[in-house]
Amino acid sequence: MPWIRELSADRCIEIVLDPDFPGSLVSLARSRVTWAVTTAAGGVRFLEADSAARHSDLYELNRCEYPGWEPLAILLDILSVLDDHYPGYDRISVHGLSLEPAVERSLSEEFLFDFRALPGGFEARMDWTRRDSALGR
Repeated sequence: MPWIRELSADRCIEIVLDPDFPGSLVSLARSRVTWAVTTAAGGVRFLEADSAARHSDLYELNRCEYPGWEPLAILLDILSVLDDHYPGYDRISVHGLSLEPAVERSLSEEFLFDFRALPGGFEARMDWTRRDSALGR
C-alpha cells in the first residue's frame, strides 16, 4: 500500500534523532509523518520498519543519515527540509534530544516556541507567520 503523503490531522511531524531509538518507528508512522536518523548499523532496523510500513496505510517514514553530526545540527538541517516537503506543519515531536536551554534558544531562532519536555525528547510549535516573514515568503 502507498504512504499517506499528507500531514496528520494534528499537523505534527515525528523526528527521531536517536539511531538506537527504543520505540517502534512503525508505531510512530501509524499516526504521523516520521523522519528517522539512522547509522549504517541501524539501517537494518530501519529497513525492517520500512518494509513493514509499506504493507499498511501509514504516514510517510523517511530515513536520513548524518554521519558524525551532533543531534541539534541534524535537527536544524531536517527543519530546513521539512519546510519544502511539509509547509505549514504546526508542531514537531523530537526523540533523542533533551530540551536544554541552549537547544531551546537555537530552536527559538528558527521560530519554534511553546516547548514541552517529554521523556527522551520534546515537542514544539512552529510560528509560521514569523518564519515566512524571515524567509521572505
